[in-house]
Amino acid sequence: MATVLAAVLCLAAFGDSFKLVTPVASGTLEYSDNFVSIRLALSREAGYYRSIGLMLENLSTDVLSIDWNKSSITLPSGEVSNVIHDGTDLADTGDYAAPTSLPPGTRAVTSVSPTSNVQPSGEGWQLVPMQIRVGSVVGLYLDVTVGGEDRGYDLRLEAMEIVDPQPIAYFEGGITELDSVRVVATRSPDPQGVEASYSWDFGDGSASVSGRMQSHTYADPGTYVVTLLVTDSWGRTASFARELLLGDASSREMGDTPRPARDLVWRKLAFFSLLGMIALAFIATEPIRWLW
Repeated sequence: MATVLAAVLCLAAFGDSFKLVTPVASGTLEYSDNFVSIRLALSREAGYYRSIGLMLENLSTDVLSIDWNKSSITLPSGEVSNVIHDGTDLADTGDYAAPTSLPPGTRAVTSVSPTSNVQPSGEGWQLVPMQIRVGSVVGLYLDVTVGGEDRGYDLRLEAMEIVDPQPIAYFEGGITELDSVRVVATRSPDPQGVEASYSWDFGDGSASVSGRMQSHTYADPGTYVVTLLVTDSWGRTASFARELLLGDASSREMGDTPRPARDLVWRKLAFFSLLGMIALAFIATEPIRWLW
């Protein structure tokens, strides 16, 4: 989990912005009184929000204690979840968490995540991101004791601008035999950590098929547009298409009987994925040609 500084830098890179709604309205995501100073930031990991960065400083003359077991995060959906903080193994979610004590003049830098978003996966445990959109409100309640006196801090953040990461849609391909084409899509990251959905339209009127890798045989030479549609687990989509010239174009122009495909040409048509454009900025715009 990232520190507050890293979280701020990450936000700047994505152009996102939040404002503090309660306990006071502020665009700095900071709150302070005679006892504490609190600074917040939402950190992005692989393009998604999974935790809230927190820096808390003890301004009092007494020992300050944070009870993590009584603290909570309110998700944009309105669900209230317990928290797991930086340095705690995800597998320990739900177990007792020792309080953090701060002597006068000291500070703690950590990050907290909702335990409701911790899920088992094939590789152990994973932290599913929070679905934050423009207008979403995220709450953090900190159960704080100062000098033995209970003080609860309920902070609410509203998302003013969010640059959503999109699925990546891109593929390469080549001829396998005669008029058969094999295509392979670039693996697209998914917010839930599962495999995205890949749907193919080979442009010849055949039914669409699914899977990251596919093969297709064309009945006739010609020009076809092969389109890939990628859908992630949040329902967001991105698409990418290439033009395919299949068969011996020169012999067809001369009226000869078309021969089995000797020449396969792909042409890049369009990117519909912001992240695809960034990740693939150096791909050549000239046709990519395979010759057999």
